[in-house]
Amino acid sequence: MHAALRWLKHALLGEESPPRLDEERFPVDATGRPDLTRFTQSVAHYAGYIGDYLESLDVRGSKNPATSAWQSYAYRKGVFGQWGLIARGPAEALTTALELLRHPVAEGRQAGAGVLGAWARDGVDLVAPSLAAAERELSRPDSDVETLSSLMEVLGRARSEAALPLLARVLRAPESTTGDLAWSAMEALQEIARQRFVDPSDPKQAAERWLRERGF
Repeated sequence: MHAALRWLKHALLGEESPPRLDEERFPVDATGRPDLTRFTQSVAHYAGYIGDYLESLDVRGSKNPATSAWQSYAYRKGVFGQWGLIARGPAEALTTALELLRHPVAEGRQAGAGVLGAWARDGVDLVAPSLAAAERELSRPDSDVETLSSLMEVLGRARSEAALPLLARVLRAPESTTGDLAWSAMEALQEIARQRFVDPSDPKQAAERWLRERGF
């Protein structure tokens, strides 16, 4: 049910509690990762979960008590939607993940980057789409740090030298002075360089020096 209609129903009849999601019954391991073999629905089903979460964000910050339980429910759907795409794998869900990486809402792009990151940790080669998405994210006027950081992690894990120009631009971007973005770029560079930038006075400067020595 759309958030506005749910609010109206609450105003007339009182708050309705959200149902329990089937995925909430799935066992999880010590890290909180659910049993992915249980995610047997279609890609469209899990993409719908994420879509419902993204649609729910238009009521974020509302003081209406009817929205809190439903916002939490929508958030859980978004999380399980990501796990569902991860479980379906890139053979089935790569197109959907790449569509999320073009979503106008930052949380949508974060979801797409998170899915790619999980596949990359399982050894899937995702350098080309991750680099393209990272370039696009960096060029956005509303560039999202979490999305870009996740994509740089994929590129670092793959030790992709093709990502060096991008990482150099990230380190030198004005917004990287906040720390989080620069640190993510340095972590990716450390993976590619296979060394740590341990200059105690300025690790960012050490990373910059390593890039300059290689013509970037």
